Amino acid sequence: MQNLILFYSLILTRVGAFVTVLPLFGGVNVPRLVKAGLAFALATVWIGNVAEGPPHNLLNRAVETSCFAYGVAVAREFTLGALLGYGFSLFQVPARVCGEFLTQELGLSFGAFLDPTGTANLSALTQILDALGILLFLGLDGHHLFLAALDMTFARYPVGGALPNVPIQHLVAGASLTVQWGLVIAMPVAVALFVVTFVLSLMTRAAPQINLFTVGFPLRLLAGLLLLFLLIPNLLNSLVNALGRFGELLTRLI
Repeated sequence: MQNLILFYSLILTRVGAFVTVLPLFGGVNVPRLVKAGLAFALATVWIGNVAEGPPHNLLNRAVETSCFAYGVAVAREFTLGALLGYGFSLFQVPARVCGEFLTQELGLSFGAFLDPTGTANLSALTQILDALGILLFLGLDGHHLFLAALDMTFARYPVGGALPNVPIQHLVAGASLTVQWGLVIAMPVAVALFVVTFVLSLMTRAAPQINLFTVGFPLRLLAGLLLLFLLIPNLLNSLVNALGRFGELLTRLI
């Protein structure tokens, strides 16, 4: 019974760290009671499957000798869960990078400082694209992929085992790739805004009486918002493609 309780606590540590770090489940807008309930529910689901095999030697030493090995096991599970949560959270990076890049190009970056909720320093455009990305992810049953991948980690990295060889290089490469995907998604609107800026600069040279700050910036903002409205289908298709490629990236991380 004592072994089972300690085994459950280690599973809860990994799942709890995963839920806390992953913004989809454990973001700042999610109540703590919901996070705790989700962590306990997932740990209870996995305890039946994971505990079927014999406990690892490290867990046995934690029970039979001292609490030091158990503390090492807890730290190991927490670190592994946090790294997995960070790696799985990369699916939100393309939408956020696209939103922040277009926010800077449209001159809407000051909107983040006027957020009445004060929960995140994200612009309104970034929050809209982030919400669209999450809805697409849930609509494509991506949360099932998350749960299946987390279940695979218990077979790849047994509970209470030795410190695993976490693929840090794949995490760094994945973060770099997701940033590139975000810039690629924003590229059509960014190129169109560059063309608008170039045309406005030519108009200013031809007619110096036109004030670029009072006339050019509002026109550039209106053109950018109109392009965003017209290119929403392309943005959604690009987000879907990025989410599809994220599945391939996830297999490398596991």
